[in-house]
Amino acid sequence: MVRMALVDFLEDNGITVHEAASGDDAWDMIERGTGYDVVYTDVNMPGGIDGLDLAQKVARRGGQTRIVILSGRQHPGRDALPPGAVFLVKPYRYEELLALAAA
Repeated sequence: MVRMALVDFLEDNGITVHEAASGDDAWDMIERGTGYDVVYTDVNMPGGIDGLDLAQKVARRGGQTRIVILSGRQHPGRDALPPGAVFLVKPYRYEELLALAAA
């Protein structure tokens, strides 16, 4: 439900969104895609790849993709995040996510 509401908000504000149900699905989309401006991920993602793993993979892939990691349960240390990644604690304001998409 949270993901659906966020997707609706971003799309209502002109952002094209590709959503994935798991970390594995997200990584498959990223590998097949031509590039993404920003990847939002929750630390706790179902599948074999959690949000921190996904963020690290995206960062190692290179490019200009901004990475935003979200969580209401875990607060990873700065050393667990890839360089340049933004970490937001839930609850966050949707406007913060929108601003990061436009950055």
